[in-house]
Amino acid sequence: MNIITKNKTKVLVIIPHQDDELNLVGDLIQRNDLSPFVVYTTNGDYSYRAETRFKEVINALTIFEVPEEQIIFLGYGDTLNSKEHRHIFYSYEVIESNAGHLYTYGTPTHEDYSYKIFHKHQVYTQMAYRQDLTSVILRLMPDIIFCIDFDVHADHRMASISFEKIIGNLLEKSKSTFTPIVYKGFAYTTGFNAVDDFYRLNLLEVKPPQEGSTPHYYAKDDLLNHSIYLWHSRVRFPVNKGNRTPFLLNNSVFQALCCHKSQSAGLHACQIINSDKVFWQRRTDSCSYYAQIKVSSNFTDAHYLNDFQLYNTDDIDSEIPVFNHYAWIPDKSDVEKKITFTWDEYQEVQRIVLYGLLDQEVHIQQVEIEFDNGEKVVEGPVPGKGIPLSITLHKAIRIKWCSIKILQSDGKGGFAECEFFATERQKNNSIKPFIKILDQDNFIYDYLVPATTNQLQLKIYYFECQGTVTFKIIGDSYGAKITEDGKLDLNQLTNKITVKAYLNDSPDIQDTITVRKVKQWETKKIHFLQQAERLFLTFLLRLNRKYIYLRKKYINDI
Repeated sequence: MNIITKNKTKVLVIIPHQDDELNLVGDLIQRNDLSPFVVYTTNGDYSYRAETRFKEVINALTIFEVPEEQIIFLGYGDTLNSKEHRHIFYSYEVIESNAGHLYTYGTPTHEDYSYKIFHKHQVYTQMAYRQDLTSVILRLMPDIIFCIDFDVHADHRMASISFEKIIGNLLEKSKSTFTPIVYKGFAYTTGFNAVDDFYRLNLLEVKPPQEGSTPHYYAKDDLLNHSIYLWHSRVRFPVNKGNRTPFLLNNSVFQALCCHKSQSAGLHACQIINSDKVFWQRRTDSCSYYAQIKVSSNFTDAHYLNDFQLYNTDDIDSEIPVFNHYAWIPDKSDVEKKITFTWDEYQEVQRIVLYGLLDQEVHIQQVEIEFDNGEKVVEGPVPGKGIPLSITLHKAIRIKWCSIKILQSDGKGGFAECEFFATERQKNNSIKPFIKILDQDNFIYDYLVPATTNQLQLKIYYFECQGTVTFKIIGDSYGAKITEDGKLDLNQLTNKITVKAYLNDSPDIQDTITVRKVKQWETKKIHFLQQAERLFLTFLLRLNRKYIYLRKKYINDI
């Protein structure tokens, strides 16, 4: 496996199926500063041959200039959520896949990972799956990891949970020498089955799922709005310049989606393509991962407190997620209800993050945190839904031990994870800080506004930076005016203007947009052309879907 990246940031994308790369990261992997490796945990062989799925994804990733040698196939079986067919997630003994395989496999031109590296195929077991994924991570040692999260599909859940278990083990062993930036995201709720809103005057941001809009994939008990997955805490990345137009035909993401003919992925382009890509960060620089832990009761579950994993399930197939109490919960008879973290060397701590249970209730009303310097902090409550309680100390302190004591609770609560950080943000992010200009909550680029628009209130999205921003019109203002707080007066605008925003303390961190008023006839023209394109492409894509179905049905090939 070639891991030469020419001094670029090494990025690993972990997904189960061929086409999930577009649902999860889109054109983000085409950035000039990144060298992407994409690993597929399954062969996508539930309904189609692995050869078909491999060919499709290679064609798709060629559009984004991802070298073939950086596309990795673990070779495990593709599944659906099914009680009848046992998923590899439950399997400690060899299990047969839906396609009839017991061992990992590839194609003559693209062997499965285990055979390519170790010259042997792996059996279909949970342990082998995690061994292969661990091996990929250790061989690549990526700077950044994008991983699928707990979507509705069982294979997505398998990849998500396995990844978190693996990372937890690696962080414990590495003792802060390996701390990749980790972003997790969803393929369905913010991608494949998101809001269909592409054909607008401007690209719109990814929107949170709306109950009832996609009934098969949306569930009120989904992970969104639980744990770290609060909408306001999402991490957002801009899309590439060539993919910001209001039409699909020249959009590279759409072209790549059309390569996935067996999945008719092109039909979902209007849901997948937006003005941003959305993720949630899991920090890997907590010193808790290599701490010794002592608890006052329930000793067998103490390892949940520093294993990186926030949730687990015994039912990977249920459409509505069913989660375990994957947490340390003190015994009801435990009067002390105390956890003590100890380190061999001094650790610098300024921020503490405590995760409760994923259920709706607030179980813990108050906690006391004590440090070895005698300082104590009393905080609470620990929110319900697993939403973390974040505590920032007035200054960083050096400690060798720290204790967390539950002072008030209903007797049912505990902690899924306890994290200790030296800084507000993880420091080793290889993606440079940036700012992005917003209109309301939407990333804007070359922005068209109706002629009746007299004012825009521009705002700023910050990535890995903070500070005061200055707005400035570049060149001729054509009658437009802008205030320091980003209020853009367009009442007298007669032409297109260019607006620049830069961070006062770091002027090289900046963003530039254009704003142009369009008359009613221009708006109607764009809308007409969009609808014509939509009808034309939908017709072709549905015709192709029918053609694929007939070929699959009668000659078992596409």
